[in-house]
Amino acid sequence: MQAWRWMDGGEAAGAVHMAVDSALLENPSRLRVPTVRMYRWKPVCLSLGVHQRDGHVDYPACRRDGVDVVRRPTGGRAVLHSDEITYAVVFPAESETGGLPKQELYRNVSEAIVRGLSGLGLPVTYEKRSSRPPSPRDPSAAMSCFNSAARWEILLDGRKLVGSAQKVAPGGVLQHGSILTGDGHRRLGDYLSGGHGGGDPAVSIAAFAGRELPHEAVASAIRSGFESVFRIRFETAALTDAEERLAQQAVPSHALSGTGAAA
Repeated sequence: MQAWRWMDGGEAAGAVHMAVDSALLENPSRLRVPTVRMYRWKPVCLSLGVHQRDGHVDYPACRRDGVDVVRRPTGGRAVLHSDEITYAVVFPAESETGGLPKQELYRNVSEAIVRGLSGLGLPVTYEKRSSRPPSPRDPSAAMSCFNSAARWEILLDGRKLVGSAQKVAPGGVLQHGSILTGDGHRRLGDYLSGGHGGGDPAVSIAAFAGRELPHEAVASAIRSGFESVFRIRFETAALTDAEERLAQQAVPSHALSGTGAAA
């Protein structure tokens, strides 16, 4: 049975998390086994997809409330990382699964998360249809990740629970996902000019269940789901020295300051 790396990223600033995930994707240690990280964001952070412009970000409001702004290495639209637990999965190109088509990896990861969260008694499924692009008449939908569900994204009670995005690079594939444990994401419109991004139809675990689930319980369920679907076992690991050095160097490149360049 293949052993994958499991990392508990704990709480850290958004630019730190993005730098670590970027370092894992570049695979400087040339490790051939996939890595799964679970983490939370402190302080609250607004993240933009790798190709998303930041013209609608209300930087003064972010600075006023102590909200970080970062650019993710993956695609997708804006997310306010508040009441959530985030997963990052890295498949090195040389690994057994790294050569699979990206949509197959996407589906397999979603299946793992569905299986894990189902073990917590949540009626989760995944979206099997391709989503329609947001209307150009609705700038809020164009900005917010949780205004639509793409194929294989995870639903709870028919509404989006997890927002996911991928990046394919020479070093492998990185997939990110925000699992909503509470409703802090609904404040996204507070940090976009003109209030864009509010009113999304997503649902959180707390809103559905009427109570918050411990982050540790959610992470443990996700771990079990991955082990079951991919038929692997996890070994708890830390960053290698090479990954740590690369991550430290990459932190400034992910932080946005509103001045047209990284902070």
